[in-house]
Amino acid sequence: MKRITLLLTLFILTISMVRIPEQANSGSNGEKRTFNHIILVTYDGARKYWVDALMEDGTLANLASLKKEGAEITLRITDHNPSTDPGMACIESGYGPDVTGIDMNYFASNVKPSIPEGLTTTERIKAVYSDKWKTALIMPWTQWFVNVTNTADSIFWNQRAETDCWFSSENVTWSQNDPNIWKNALSFSSALLRANFTAHKAAEFIRSNKGSNFYLRVHFVEPDSVGHGYAESVDGRISPKYKQALTECDEALGIIIATLKETGIYSRTVILVSTDHGFKGITHGPPPYPFGDPDITETWLVSSDLEVTNELGWGLQNDISPTCLALAGIDPLEFQPFYNVTSRALPLWKANLNNREMTSPSISDVSYSASVHEGESFNITVKIQDQSGISAAQIRYSYGTIWRTRSLNQEDKILYRGSLGPFVEGTEVRWYLQVVDNSTSLNVAYYPENKTALTFTVTERLAAETNPPTITDVMYSGQVLGGGAFNVSARLQDESGIASVEIYYSSDSEWKHKELAHKGDNIYEVSIRPFDWRTDVRWYLNATDNSANHNMAFYPPDKQPLVFTMKDKVDQGVPFEFLVAGVVLAFIVVFAIIYRFKGG
Repeated sequence: MKRITLLLTLFILTISMVRIPEQANSGSNGEKRTFNHIILVTYDGARKYWVDALMEDGTLANLASLKKEGAEITLRITDHNPSTDPGMACIESGYGPDVTGIDMNYFASNVKPSIPEGLTTTERIKAVYSDKWKTALIMPWTQWFVNVTNTADSIFWNQRAETDCWFSSENVTWSQNDPNIWKNALSFSSALLRANFTAHKAAEFIRSNKGSNFYLRVHFVEPDSVGHGYAESVDGRISPKYKQALTECDEALGIIIATLKETGIYSRTVILVSTDHGFKGITHGPPPYPFGDPDITETWLVSSDLEVTNELGWGLQNDISPTCLALAGIDPLEFQPFYNVTSRALPLWKANLNNREMTSPSISDVSYSASVHEGESFNITVKIQDQSGISAAQIRYSYGTIWRTRSLNQEDKILYRGSLGPFVEGTEVRWYLQVVDNSTSLNVAYYPENKTALTFTVTERLAAETNPPTITDVMYSGQVLGGGAFNVSARLQDESGIASVEIYYSSDSEWKHKELAHKGDNIYEVSIRPFDWRTDVRWYLNATDNSANHNMAFYPPDKQPLVFTMKDKVDQGVPFEFLVAGVVLAFIVVFAIIYRFKGG
């Protein structure tokens, strides 16, 4: 009897230690609390500035209540166009267009790409838990796409088999002349299903599945629709229509929260609320962070769970899907394509200084033209360094109301050079440097550091300069052995600056050229290779200044090419084949003598 009791006890202890993967729980998984119910709500085109302001003044009371018990974090849109289709694809999968193939809005296109099979949060939850978890997609869409969800909602199409409750515009029978439909749809807010109606459909799903684990995905479109029609702001103040749209979304969120409390499952539910992109004026779109407008590229996420944040204070929009998976007790890093080699997405609380660099690039030794005359270029050189590499080095400039961008050219490991112009006399040009590193964080550095633009004004055209550049201190390889390079360096100076220095060379009838790199202190260098053995190579230098005349100088001054001959590594004046023949002959002679000696 004691043996049976002992075996039974060991059996019970063993079972209690085994974690059943099909069932997430509302306790701790040893690192992060998981939940039985996950609800992800997005407001289309909700600008962070106004969302924060309206939470602060109490207008968005329901969203503010979630933030009070949980957390808010800034999200950056870094790898895709800040528009609905790319944003929704990123939110659903955690990947950018390099994986999803969705790089723009496809509403008016005949091509309707979907997120590739198996990559969405819904599909991955089903892959792990099967029918232990219920899933739902509840969202409105515009009147023009009603009854054609296979095109209008096409980015979600591949997850349809894994979605237990799919409700959007195709579930409603309607006609253009239906007065209820016209009453339900605002001008410039053409969603057939308004946020209030959509929220009630979400509430029906919650009530029907309160006894099951579930993932519920909800989307409201009012802010984006109204923003395009009336703008999100007028004279620096939120437009009444945009405020109304955000208020309707908050009231709809309140319906969902009330239903969770009514059914008694609120404490076992985590709610995340975010947006697919920001908004500015009447539009949104590329480029992404950090190159685009922060009101468009920096969004927000409010969660009822206070742990959905991190020490950085920000995350990526890509982090939403792995965050939802982790909240369901699933390790998102096990899925392929692996996040760490694609979008580098993480559950939000896992992002820290160890995996997301926060050090901005260093900008030093900045030099630029002291004055600019009509017809001349404004030239700048700078040294830039960063441990993760440089993603972009740019001059941002404006000579009116529009800011433009020009990339700097990298001349060696850390030296960059660029130019602006030429401009007409009297043009006032403002400029600053913007440098972005290659880390996940896309850290930005500016020159000047405070991003205050420097200014130059173009003065009258100078009399055309006729003096060519001076070329001195020319040094070059004395001999070039097989596999080696021919190296040339020279000092160049000109009162208007050096526009280019090139070496022209030829080993046959064709002339090639290569630009010399500026190494500082007016020194320019170049290496050319490879060449065939015993090849005669002709060469000369050609330098052009920055003047309006583009004066040129040559080395040699008479432009008569110099010549070097490519030699074999062991060639000391005797052709290599002769050396080989000599060695073979000597071996034969020695062998003959030895043979004759032994034979004698």
